[in-house]
Amino acid sequence: MLDINYIRENAAKVKEAAKNKNVEIDLEKLLELDQKRKKLQSEIENIQRKRNELAKASRGKKPTAENIAAGKKMKEAVKEKEVAYDALKEKYFDLMAQVPQIPSEDTPVGKDEK
Repeated sequence: MLDINYIRENAAKVKEAAKNKNVEIDLEKLLELDQKRKKLQSEIENIQRKRNELAKASRGKKPTAENIAAGKKMKEAVKEKEVAYDALKEKYFDLMAQVPQIPSEDTPVGKDEK
């Protein structure tokens, strides 16, 4: 499997390889899913960080009802985003698996493997 950064930087080569191997792949959709996946992962990490900070701030003290409610809200937000992230990640890896390897320069192009 090719690295997503390589695909992003060499999209023309990857498209050409897919065309030569008669593989249909939507690279724009793949790159879009990668951006969404990164964004969602960052949002999840930010919520978890805030939740940890909230827990750390109330360590040693009895948490207030406000802190408990905020923690629960953050926990639910993380769960919702993780479900969306998992679905996005599955689509992303399905597309990544379809991306063909780049053949060497001296490999001839033909209708089949011969």
